[in-house]
Amino acid sequence: MTGRWGLIFILFYFNSIEFTLAYQRINKLDTTFIDGSEVVAIQFNNDSLALLKEGVSLQYYTTAYPSFEFMDFDSDGYEDVVIELVGNIPGRLDVLLFDKISRLFKPIDSIKNYPEPILLDVNNGFFYSYSRNGCADNDWISFLFKIEDWSVKEYAKLVFVTCSDDEEKRGLFLIDSKSKFRFRVSTYEEFEGNDKWSFIREYWNENYKKYE
Repeated sequence: MTGRWGLIFILFYFNSIEFTLAYQRINKLDTTFIDGSEVVAIQFNNDSLALLKEGVSLQYYTTAYPSFEFMDFDSDGYEDVVIELVGNIPGRLDVLLFDKISRLFKPIDSIKNYPEPILLDVNNGFFYSYSRNGCADNDWISFLFKIEDWSVKEYAKLVFVTCSDDEEKRGLFLIDSKSKFRFRVSTYEEFEGNDKWSFIREYWNENYKKYE
């Protein structure tokens, strides 16, 4: 539900013994239910985001972003808050995961550095990302990673290079994050013509066990 026509909201936010009054225009409001309790997310026109549970303020964030949504980001059965970030790199997100112990939403450290994160089809905690790496999006990087202790842990990455005069540097390479072992998966000519999106998805779903 949006209220760009002038809806005013007064938020009383308690943090320990501190009291903050926020008086802002609402850009977007969305709700979800977690264990039967209603959780409300409110985006204000100053780019801040407030989270309330049953009318009581839970958390308050300030960052530059155009949009957010509730979704089960890690498929654990609980809705999380996924925030779309502003910038030249598409698909960059901030993610606030719902913590079943504290009953709060916690940010994932550095998740914004792994654009367009997607959970593997097998739903074993592994994600993969995609980011442009120059050469008009012909060069790219895809990381295989997990979220552990509210931060990203890398396991491997695929690097595709086209814009190089050195033939040895052109092609698709796999780098193991633990051993730093690097090998060529295919030459540029062998990979040319493949749909990169389908290849990345299939490669990580079929090969993630090698890097556990």
